[in-house]
Amino acid sequence: MDNQHLISRALVLMETRRYADAEQMLLKGLVENPQDADALAILALCRISQDKNAEALTPAQQAVAIAPDSSFVLTTLGRALFFNNKPKEAREHLHAALQMDPTFSDAYMVLSQLEYHERNWEFALYNAERGLEHDPEDQSLINLRAMALVKLNRNDEAAETVDYALYNDPEDGYSHSNKGWVNLHQSKYNEAVASFKEALRLNPNNDHAREGLKEAIKGKNWLYRGLLKYFLFMGRLSERNQWFVIIGLYVGVRFLRSISESNPALQPFIAPLIVAYMVFALATWIGKPLSNLFLRLHPVGKYALTNYEKTISNITGVVFFSGVFAMVASWMESNEVQSFNLSLLGLTFLGMLVPIGGLSYGREGKPERTWLWLFAGLMFLIGPLHIAYATFVHPLSVTETLLSAFAIGIFLYSWVVNAFLSWAYKRF
Repeated sequence: MDNQHLISRALVLMETRRYADAEQMLLKGLVENPQDADALAILALCRISQDKNAEALTPAQQAVAIAPDSSFVLTTLGRALFFNNKPKEAREHLHAALQMDPTFSDAYMVLSQLEYHERNWEFALYNAERGLEHDPEDQSLINLRAMALVKLNRNDEAAETVDYALYNDPEDGYSHSNKGWVNLHQSKYNEAVASFKEALRLNPNNDHAREGLKEAIKGKNWLYRGLLKYFLFMGRLSERNQWFVIIGLYVGVRFLRSISESNPALQPFIAPLIVAYMVFALATWIGKPLSNLFLRLHPVGKYALTNYEKTISNITGVVFFSGVFAMVASWMESNEVQSFNLSLLGLTFLGMLVPIGGLSYGREGKPERTWLWLFAGLMFLIGPLHIAYATFVHPLSVTETLLSAFAIGIFLYSWVVNAFLSWAYKRF
């Protein structure tokens, strides 16, 4: 069997998502002709499709060594480098591919994906539009253009773009998913739910649609709606501007507090603002898992939750009600020492909502999930478990050092974990 026929069969297998079989077919062909640059490049793409990103680098590099003037081969190496968290090198090879062939739309598509992943929305849009100049019907480029437009808050243009994508292919699940996100940004929650449901009908494994469906259903609830708008707003910002908002809010509250302390007459007006900020800051961490707890009662939403999300929402519910129960018990307790310890127990349980809420943001199979669990476990050990021991086993054994460490840990959590997750989410 000639090598070209083996490559053709491998491509058919890849179109039907039989990537493991396609990989074996390509390896068989490479045994007969190890210098086939196209086969090596397709092997790299096949491995990327199986999330075997590190294994994709070698054949992609070998392909470039054999055919350094091929736009397809250079683009494939650029894609492999991108998925191996090497954006600078990826850009170099993608630009080299476009120097060889300025009309090669696939290189523009990968560049657009890279810039979108790096939160460079303008550059993502630019490359998507450049690619569409050479291939106006490319569904991936059309969807990338719509996604970039949403992030740039150009929702009307995004809606027109995704409608064009659906006109070209009404059965494209990813286009339906993008339509849902456009509707979500436009606060059209019913339309968003319909689009996400259609996307999941076409592809039940579409996580992009599943996440959107959950947010659209929760967005119908006015209690969650403000939080959702904040999340969508923050999602449109660059990483630097996100930090400007987070730090700016914190500095603003500190400034208000200092004014309140020096001007007692203003305290009745400033105190509600400070309390509102504290509630809002807490809600940004616990809003997602707590709302998932209620989403489980929704006839459609309950099917969108993963088992992990259900677990986190259960833990959130247990911790929240344990904190409330301990606080109520402290008010009913006549013994001052026990009452004080119970109030501390309630506060530490409620404080645990922050690291437990953060567990929702850890991705499956990624190191950040392990680190988030370790931190939450440590906080539980020095917080509620430590106070529970002092309350029910050995009164008067509260360790101020541990309690201070718990308070500092909870305070720093939002800052440290925000930075950690910003870094982690840039990595595949």
